[in-house]
Amino acid sequence: MMKKTLSVVILAAGVGFALSASASQFSYDYAEVAYGVRGGGTNVGGDGNMTLNGSYALKNPKLNAVASFTANRVARELQAGIGYHKKIMPGTDGLASARLIKNNGYDIGYALTAGLRHDFSNDFEGEVSVMFKDSLKANEAGVSETSITAGSRYHFNREMSAGLGVDDEGRFIFNIRMNY
Repeated sequence: MMKKTLSVVILAAGVGFALSASASQFSYDYAEVAYGVRGGGTNVGGDGNMTLNGSYALKNPKLNAVASFTANRVARELQAGIGYHKKIMPGTDGLASARLIKNNGYDIGYALTAGLRHDFSNDFEGEVSVMFKDSLKANEAGVSETSITAGSRYHFNREMSAGLGVDDEGRFIFNIRMNY
């Protein structure tokens, strides 16, 4: 059921991308706090993820440093890496990132992400992404995972926004972002 819902969200975002042509300048300088919780009344041991995210635009205008720390009752994860973004049409950036991961579940690994970020209006944007994560340990089997996330963000002003997203596991993600 959740995959159907996520497919509809992604399809709606794609239609919005095609119909909207507003110009935008996204900020890649931000700090964000996010909370993710599984929907549908299920209570899985790791639910209730709290995440701190950050991005810092580098001198090359298409690159940004990215980092995050996620914690829940079961696990802790630190990610750090580099992101790339490129305007692919008015109001739309293509995104990619590569990150190293330090995790108490599989000591060290990596994550690769690709996605789109689109400005629907001056106050509203959407984003969809796919992330692949795996362990760097040669003897670790079966720890790789792929996830899909779709979300939207409302800008109160240039410095502050709030977002709501959903992933393919049925987790809802709420966040507050401060641009600097």
